Amino acid sequence: SLLILAQTIWKYRFVSPTAAFAAPHIIRILPSGLLVADSNGQIVIANDRAAEYLGQLAPDLEKTTIQTILGELFSPEQLLRLISENGLKDYEITVTDRRGEARVISFTGSLMRTTESEPPGGFIFILRDVSRRHKAEEEREKAQVDLYWANLELEDRVKERTAALTEEIHRREAAEKALHTRSEEHTSELQSLT
Repeated sequence: SLLILAQTIWKYRFVSPTAAFAAPHIIRILPSGLLVADSNGQIVIANDRAAEYLGQLAPDLEKTTIQTILGELFSPEQLLRLISENGLKDYEITVTDRRGEARVISFTGSLMRTTESEPPGGFIFILRDVSRRHKAEEEREKAQVDLYWANLELEDRVKERTAALTEEIHRREAAEKALHTRSEEHTSELQSLT
């Protein structure tokens, strides 16, 4: 049966884990999106996660260019210069996925070379969905604005309450002074009667 065949293959090492054997499995199970483009920017490999992030199917991505995804500013020549000089790290684009939801996707790119002296044979891009992080940042910023306005409102209330209490203290001091003056007048009247 199939189980015996699998055990035999494993036991006698009919299949060995070489880089060529492992590569398609690694590409498939990567938690990030992966795009590989040739030196002309034509996408030659796209894993399912990249397709999911970009709202397309992997075979459709392989019919397009990286410039189509990243925009007209990213010709293969410009990508080569950018990645060679500074690297392409966490470049973000907003895309609409297949459910119609906006997603923020972060791209990090690298050149593919067999040796440093050879010209690049293409590009590798790792994609991450940073939409939740962006949403959390927006919520944090909104909370900071709300907190700012709440603090201003609290300051205004404290000023109003302080003014009201100060007025009440002055009113009571005046009443106490008037009472004290009246008490002295009564004491004086009583003394004059005796």
